[in-house]
Amino acid sequence: MTTFEIDCDTDIKTGALLRLPQSWHRLWAGIVAYRRLRRQRRIDRQAFENLLYQDQRILDDLGYRRDAVQAAYQLPLSVNAARHLRLQRKADRAAMSHHG
Repeated sequence: MTTFEIDCDTDIKTGALLRLPQSWHRLWAGIVAYRRLRRQRRIDRQAFENLLYQDQRILDDLGYRRDAVQAAYQLPLSVNAARHLRLQRKADRAAMSHHG
């Protein structure tokens, strides 16, 4: 089995390095990636909160409806709110082109 050594964790009695299976390394890498993703999504939500305080003319210039921004802001962090808002704007533009 492939293992990797962790320098900071040593057996107190023998001073030997602990060896963990490669699956633990993959698990740890997955946890780190998940935490980074969640942190980025929290940062993105703060940007959405900023959009909520913008004047309607600015939102119009950006092509966003206020209710769509509010809905995206309220989505759970597990959902990519920026992607959701982009898809909503695309659907709004498509609907506008069909109606006039």
